[in-house]
Amino acid sequence: MNESEKTSQLEKEVAELKEKLQNYERYKALSDASYEAIFLLDKGYCVEANNAGCNLFGYPHEEIVGMYATHVIAEEYRETVKNNIINQYPEPYEVLGLRKDGSKFQAEIQGKNINYQGRNIRVTAVRDITERKAAEQVLIESESKFKAIFEHAGDGIVIGDNEGNIIEVNEGFCKLSGYAKDNLLNQHVKILFSESTLKDRPLRFDLLDIGKTYLIEREIQHKDGSLISIEMNSKRLNEKYYITIIRDLTERKKASEAIEKSNIQLQKALKKAEESDQLKSEFLANMSHEIRTPMNGVVGFAELLNDPLLDDSKRRHYTSIIINNSNQLKRIIDDILEISVLETRQSNVIHTEVNLNDLLLELFAIYDSKAKENKTPIFLNKGLSDDESLLLTDEAKLRKVLDNLIDNALHYTSEGYIEIGYSISSDQQELELYVKDTGIGISKDKQAIIFDRFSQADKRLSRKYGGLGLGLSIAKENVEILKGKLGVDSEPGKGSRFFFTIPFEPVNKKLFSGSSLNKTDNDSNEGLLTVLIAEDEEVNYLYIEALLKHMQLGVVIHHAKNGKEAVDFCRASENVSLILMDIKMPIMDGIQATKEIKKRSPGIKIIVQTAFSDSEKKKLAFDAGCDAYITKPINKTELQKTINQVLSFEKA
Repeated sequence: MNESEKTSQLEKEVAELKEKLQNYERYKALSDASYEAIFLLDKGYCVEANNAGCNLFGYPHEEIVGMYATHVIAEEYRETVKNNIINQYPEPYEVLGLRKDGSKFQAEIQGKNINYQGRNIRVTAVRDITERKAAEQVLIESESKFKAIFEHAGDGIVIGDNEGNIIEVNEGFCKLSGYAKDNLLNQHVKILFSESTLKDRPLRFDLLDIGKTYLIEREIQHKDGSLISIEMNSKRLNEKYYITIIRDLTERKKASEAIEKSNIQLQKALKKAEESDQLKSEFLANMSHEIRTPMNGVVGFAELLNDPLLDDSKRRHYTSIIINNSNQLKRIIDDILEISVLETRQSNVIHTEVNLNDLLLELFAIYDSKAKENKTPIFLNKGLSDDESLLLTDEAKLRKVLDNLIDNALHYTSEGYIEIGYSISSDQQELELYVKDTGIGISKDKQAIIFDRFSQADKRLSRKYGGLGLGLSIAKENVEILKGKLGVDSEPGKGSRFFFTIPFEPVNKKLFSGSSLNKTDNDSNEGLLTVLIAEDEEVNYLYIEALLKHMQLGVVIHHAKNGKEAVDFCRASENVSLILMDIKMPIMDGIQATKEIKKRSPGIKIIVQTAFSDSEKKKLAFDAGCDAYITKPINKTELQKTINQVLSFEKA
């Protein structure tokens, strides 16, 4: 190359260098004029920075050039920045910037890699977003407050567009309407109204003027189809949107109805007070009659006893009348005193050990003779053994309840039978006692008032059957003192079943520790002999039951009150081994019952027991298929011998 060519080449290179220098100065001027911090990074080191970048981090130009990029980043973000540089991450991301003076600021970084003179240079822009983040936080808090107010407002709020489409609802309205928010959004508001409502009062969004409030009452349809009275406070926010605040008027209407109802109740209370006054007047008149009737018997026959010519037979008869009438007077006085004690709340519960089976036997003994006079037998149904029936309760109150219920049953039962019994709830928490009769019964509409004081289901009954109308009231209040409830199931002409529950508190809880009451009959009676006593006289049944238990044969005893019940029981049960069959029974006698049972179940052993001792009855019994025959009164030794013979298949 000659000197001329060399000179030309040198001039060309100088021109290119000047051009590059001019470009650099131009770009440097543009960079320094930018408000954004701009850095050129080569392998993570700063090779150039504009004025904004130097000012942002507080470093002079000569100091920041040559610095590694992560030096101006808070320590917890340095690894992120390093990885993004290495991986040439192009998207903006947020970090904490670190100034020379140690202060930190929220920064947003975005970088882009370019090829410059054969080198991979990363152009990085850094923005201080502290103010923006603060503004965003304020906006978030503002939106959060608005959302909290919107969502937790007591009233429902609906925001809709000009077409009537729902674009936002709050939780209050969702609860009011029964719809989930997702089921309401983007739906037309007419979804909330029934067809008849829309027909009578169409929706007119075009009538809502901007900024004007409209307050109307309407009915919306709940999701379940029920109608809800509401107050709609609507306001158009602008040409596109409106807001409606919806208030549930149900409570207001309920309050209005409650006031109206209260007025009606006050009128009823006034009427009831007048009726109560009338009841008391009737009670006093009735009490006068009830007292004077036995008093007349006492005074009248007491005077007749003074007759010196009266023979001993009539004297005993008159004395008996005086005693009976005196007892009747005593019962009336006891009832009146009991009501007085209950009214003053002076009655307390006194827990003692009570054998429920013994208590029922005592009451049975008291009422059995009266029941026989009335030709209405009483039967007992004991749900527990004597040991299991030992309870902790108030004996006096329990006796008083049962006494009144049994007396009530006898009072209104002229034919059929009366049954007294009890059972334990499946969870062994409650004892249910009942008195069942086949008396006149009570209509459904009268069953509530029979437990009120001085009340009877039918005023005519007091004239026909007598009584003050206090017995059931006394029973109910004593049951409640025992923390129980008294009720009745009844049907006119078919009888009644009065029942009440009290807490079950056995003295010996160990007897119930294995949940024996919840076991099936097969579980609890496994290995025991099933014996059926067919006997219409309860006293005879109780006597035979006591004999069998005393023999300690290991038996499960069931009771049939007539021949038909015995036949039905054997049809329903496959476990009967032995039947003690009385001959003279209602509905179906023992001879016919024996024939029916033996025809179907010849393996069941039947011992006929009867008051008849003639050979003809005995022949009829054996012809019917019985296995043995014993006469009343039954002797324990003879009964045990006969049972042993029958069960060992020896003919008695």
